[in-house]
Amino acid sequence: MCIRDRSMARARRIYDCDEGYLEVRVSNEPAVGLYTKLGYSKVKRNYGYYLDGEDAWVMAVNLDEF
Repeated sequence: MCIRDRSMARARRIYDCDEGYLEVRVSNEPAVGLYTKLGYSKVKRNYGYYLDGEDAWVMAVNLDEF
């Protein structure tokens, strides 16, 4: 089991949760690509999320797989 899988499994166990979320700048395509490869998917766009007015993607991952 890789470190990511162990981390996700531990988060699921410790926090008793089924899903994990994060926010990432819409313009940060490398990060969006990385999170997508890690199993996250875009679930919502938060308009004007950052202080400079940029939007953020809310991304989620299902922790039941870990």
